[in-house]
Parts: sequence; C-alpha cells; structure tokens
Amino acid sequence: MTLRPFRTLLLATFALALSAAALRASPREDNPGCDTDLSEQVDAYRENYVPREFYPEPPRLSYIDDAVLAAFLVLGALFAMGKIKPTRKRGLAVSAAAFIYFGLLRGGCVCPVGALANVCLGLRAPELIGVAVAILFLLPLFASLVAGRVFCSFGCPLGAVQDLARKKRFLRLPRWTLYIALLTTSAALVLTVFAILSEERHFMICALDPYKVLFHTGYATVSKEMAVMRGYAVEHGFIIAGTLTAWLALLAVLILGFWIPRPFCRFVCPYGLLLGVISTVAFKRRSIDADACVHCGACQKRCPTNAIKIDRENKVAKLSNLHCVQCGECSAVCPKDAVK
Repeated sequence: MTLRPFRTLLLATFALALSAAALRASPREDNPGCDTDLSEQVDAYRENYVPREFYPEPPRLSYIDDAVLAAFLVLGALFAMGKIKPTRKRGLAVSAAAFIYFGLLRGGCVCPVGALANVCLGLRAPELIGVAVAILFLLPLFASLVAGRVFCSFGCPLGAVQDLARKKRFLRLPRWTLYIALLTTSAALVLTVFAILSEERHFMICALDPYKVLFHTGYATVSKEMAVMRGYAVEHGFIIAGTLTAWLALLAVLILGFWIPRPFCRFVCPYGLLLGVISTVAFKRRSIDADACVHCGACQKRCPTNAIKIDRENKVAKLSNLHCVQCGECSAVCPKDAVK
C-alpha cells in the first residue's frame, strides 16, 4: 500500500482550505452594484422556498459506531495476539479504513479526547450523555485490558491520520522524552477533568485537537452530497470547516508528525494515558523473549513511540506497555520472532 495518493489528496485539501480560509479572513469592499443578479436570485428563492422537515441523525447510528469500533478493536486484538501476522501494509490499510469511516464519514465521532470529556461531563450531568457514549468510552479501555492499546492503532481516527502522514524512516527522540510525555499527558488529563467539571463546562482538550478541522470538513462534504441525493437545496462549492489559524495549526502538527511519529498521541492525548496504564496489566502484554532476542536493535528502530530499549552491551531488552500502541511493527521486523 502506498501513501502517495493519500498525501497528494491531503496536500490538495490543504491548498484549497487555506485559500478559502484566507479569503474569508481578508476584508472585502462592498460593491452594491456587482451582485444585483445574485441578489435577485436569492430574493426569488426566498419567496418560493417551501420549508422541509429536518430529520436529525437517528440514535441507532451511535450504536452502529459502537459496533464498528468493536470490530476494529477485535481486529487489533487479533494482530496483537499474533493471530494475524502484522505488517506495515496491513497496518496502513486498517488506519486508512479507520480514517475514512471514523474521521471523514462520522466527523471524528470516535474521538478519545471527546469521549473522555463527555464521560466527565456525565459525572456532573448524567442526562447530557447517553448509553452509546458510555460504551464508546469503555470499549477501548476493555480492549486495553485484554490486548493492550489496540485502539490507538486500530480504531482511533487521530492515530490513523498520524500513521498515514508520517515518514517511514522517522526521527527517534531521546529516551528522556518519555518522562516529558508522561508529565504532559498527565497534566492534560487533570486539566480536562477540571475544565469539564467547572461551572463553564469547557471542553478544553477538544479545543486543542488539531485534526478536527480535517474531520469536520470531510463530514460536511459527505453530508452535503447526501443532501443533494435527497433533493435538498445546498450551496455550491467545496465546504471548508474551521479558520485559517486552525488549518495552519493542523499543517504545523502534520509537518512535525511527518518526522516524529504520533506527536499528539504521545505528548497531549489524556485518553491514551488511561489506555497505557491499563495496558500494563493487560492479559496479553507485548514482551520480548530474552532467550530468542539477539539484541540487533531492529525493533527499537521501528517502534514509533520509543517504547523499546535495547542495551547491546549488557544484552538487555525492555518494552514499555505504557507507551506501546500495539502497531506490530516491532514483530514484523524481528528476525528471530522474539517480540510477542
């Protein structure tokens, strides 16, 4: 599977989005005489407009999302347990499917950040969340107890974007950055809970999500095409969600993520921290067989989250399930099949 079509489409979307956002942000001089025909068309449309009944999204769609997420998690568990041989191409195929369904078709609805904030809100006002949201929050946690952080690589739309947009041969950060990541994600978790339980009920961490403008743009485009098929009157042109600042922030994060894998997951995402803590006591924890390992360092070089440390001098191999996202790339490159 090649990433060139995805990156080309992403760059084209960026160019279009930045142009549209820049035009919206720039001041325009009003000229009453230039839009006379358009104004007449708008007036005529308003006079002849017949309101149509709006049908909200049926509640069962939320349960369908839960079922699809469960299917992705089962697939991830099969990869983690070795029932399906992990390869880079297969991992990218799953990431692409998660990005299309959860990211574009559903607008990023299966969002680890949003799920955490919603459940925290439910502690204060249970009537504001439903059963489907609670299931959405609990499913990845249960999967982590069974097979580790499979949600991060097999279901999370944020993780899917970061996997699809990163370079194959990335830059490896020093080991001490793991402690920085633990500190920042812990702070994000505390602040998320505090902000949502405050009087303002602020979804602070959701506002920091740089990928939402991409998901919202995809969702708006899909919704628009479905409205056209149903016979609704819609605006012409491509829908761009978000501001110029939001798209520039996303561009900056994607450029960073091209060289450094999963920057948002590793240094911001509070839900990933919860998954990591549970993964340390999972039934199927990823480990390195000390007898089979030859300490070649291949797994350490391919690990996108820096969860593996190989000490060639002392013949020691360590793997942190707190940071491992169960992508399976270490198992795919191990010459002795020592990573289980």
